[in-house]
Amino acid sequence: MAALMEGVGSGGVSASFMQAEQSDLIVLTGCNPGVNHPVAATFFKRAARRGTRIVVIDPRALALRRHAHRSIQFTPGADVALFNAMLNVIITEGTRRPSAR
Repeated sequence: MAALMEGVGSGGVSASFMQAEQSDLIVLTGCNPGVNHPVAATFFKRAARRGTRIVVIDPRALALRRHAHRSIQFTPGADVALFNAMLNVIITEGTRRPSAR
């Protein structure tokens, strides 16, 4: 939450979980919707069944990983290094929009 407050000025999510079904990609990090928000988890699972790719990035072995396209389970405390590495790749290699499904 602190990173969200610093980066975007809000501790909330970046999109409504109801938008999951219209998304091509969902990245879940630092949350456990299967336990903390079962309604949101239902939207994510349904989106995955419809072809939305879900990436779970968390040190915990979340149950939602079963529905994920990719899962990154990192060592607790390594999140800053992981996200910095991801940002480095995005900046170094540039970003391009993937072709439509």
